[in-house]
Amino acid sequence: MAKLQKNEYLNMQSIPEFQNLKFDSRDFSKWSDPTYIANYDELIQMRDAAKLPIKTASFITAEPTKWVYPNFLAEGELSILIGSPGVGKTTFTCYLAAGVTQGKDYYQPIKCLRPTGSGHVIVINREDSWSKTLIHRFQVAGADINKVHFIDCSAGGEPFSFANDRDINRLLGLAKKLKNNIGLIIIDPIYFAVDGDPNNNFKAREAYERLSKLAKLLSCAILGIGHAVKNTLGRDLLGRVAGPPALREVARGILYLSKIKNGPSEIGGTHVMTHLKNNIGSMDGGVEYRIKGVEIAGQDDPIQTSMIDITRELYGSAEDILKNADDSKPVEIISKLTTAIDFLQKILKDEPLLLIDIEKQAEKVNIKKGTLMNAKKTLRIVCKKQKGDGRSLWYLPDTKINDDILCDNH
Repeated sequence: MAKLQKNEYLNMQSIPEFQNLKFDSRDFSKWSDPTYIANYDELIQMRDAAKLPIKTASFITAEPTKWVYPNFLAEGELSILIGSPGVGKTTFTCYLAAGVTQGKDYYQPIKCLRPTGSGHVIVINREDSWSKTLIHRFQVAGADINKVHFIDCSAGGEPFSFANDRDINRLLGLAKKLKNNIGLIIIDPIYFAVDGDPNNNFKAREAYERLSKLAKLLSCAILGIGHAVKNTLGRDLLGRVAGPPALREVARGILYLSKIKNGPSEIGGTHVMTHLKNNIGSMDGGVEYRIKGVEIAGQDDPIQTSMIDITRELYGSAEDILKNADDSKPVEIISKLTTAIDFLQKILKDEPLLLIDIEKQAEKVNIKKGTLMNAKKTLRIVCKKQKGDGRSLWYLPDTKINDDILCDNH
């Protein structure tokens, strides 16, 4: 330490409070000065601040999210597909993967599930047979099977592991062999990515963050397959996901497959797919689908497999979509309501009608009053009193009405 200068020491000796005390100048240095210490600390903080990996927002170029499937599966991100047994998680994943292999040429009448581009698909599946299950589902889904590649996790020697730098380097090398055109990596189940106990939140977070970095490194989507909790009644959206908190926190998007409880719907849908989480897109929207049994030709006997048939696009919030699936009415009730809706749209298409006349026509086609009222509510039909006799007049909300025929106090 630098010592006090001789004149500084002598100045201290001249202070009355110090005159009767003996000092050894070796006991003093600039570090005894609080002002010097404060200035020095500030200098060190300023110097260390320069070492922060910080970048001012004005120097950052905003980039849009790139999607494999718009709003459902993002490029460079980890996503999870969750569902209970029997909802077709693997079959639905094969359907999505088939679209990735075909790109924009993949025929799909539902706009929200049209892939944006094509690429290779890497499959890591520890639960299903390649030859007896997966290859058939890829074929009936319309995949380009030349772009589907399976990694054998049980091969001799040290098994494949995402925690092993050697295997990550091999994946990077594979990407180069495939001309850096990997579009999707499927991990079934997602818990396989964890080195050790998959319910250990620390290990799980480490594993899923590693997958997220890998997705960005390869500029591809990674889709992991997970399980739903057994009882979803009364749970919030993320409460349906089984596994440690890290699974819900690290994944940028979580898709959920659920059965329509009183299905099939009027057009044959038996299940719905929607969001449980979407940090980079909208939480609204989904699709209704059914799982179809399909028979394909085999070398000796026909082979039974399954495929996904998308029946329609769904609109609204994820909460509403799942609530409708949980509370749906049987098809015969839906069909009666649909009939009543079509009936009202037809007879009210051109002009308003008196309720008494509507009820007479409805009776002739066997539409009951209760169903008629439900259809009125669905179509938001306007009911006003007619001038003169005060009888109820019904008309569609977009119908132009002459106010002269309506009561003043309507």
